Amino acid sequence: MNILDYITTMSSLFDIEVLSKTDNTVELKLYIIHPHQYWFYESKSFALQLIWDLTKVIKQISCPLSKEISAEKILDIKWVINNQDKFIKSVMISETLNYPIDLDYSILSEEEYDKHWEDKKSLAQAIYLITVTNPKWIKHIQNGMEYETAAYDMEKLT
Repeated sequence: MNILDYITTMSSLFDIEVLSKTDNTVELKLYIIHPHQYWFYESKSFALQLIWDLTKVIKQISCPLSKEISAEKILDIKWVINNQDKFIKSVMISETLNYPIDLDYSILSEEEYDKHWEDKKSLAQAIYLITVTNPKWIKHIQNGMEYETAAYDMEKLT
C-alpha cells in the first residue's frame, strides 16, 4: 500500500463543507463524525492538513499545494511544524454549535447512538476561517466542496 492509499483509508474524524473562498481565505464548516473525537483544533498544522486533504480528494496532484507538499511530508510531524508558517498565515474558529461535547455516548441505546450520528444537526460543529500566505495554496478549493478528513493537531504531539 502506498502512502496516499494509506491516508485515504484512515478513519475520518471530521466531515467538512467549503462555505466560501476569497483570494487567500477559505471558510470551512467542520462536523465531528467520530465518537472518539471531542475537540476542534485551532493550530496551523491542523489547518494545513485540512486544505491539503482536498488535493487527494479531488485528485489534484498537479495543484501548487500538492506539488509543494507530498503525502510523505504531510504525515511528517517535524516537517509540518517546521514549515506550516510558509503556507498558513492564520486559523480561527469563528463559531461553534453543540460544542463542547457533553454527551456520554456510552449511556446511549444503540438506536439513540445511531440517530445521533445520522443527524448532522446534532453533531458538534465549527466554522473555520483559514488564511493562507499565498492564494495559490487554496487554488484547488471551490465553494460547495464536501469531504472527510482524519486531520489532527500535530502541535499537541511535539
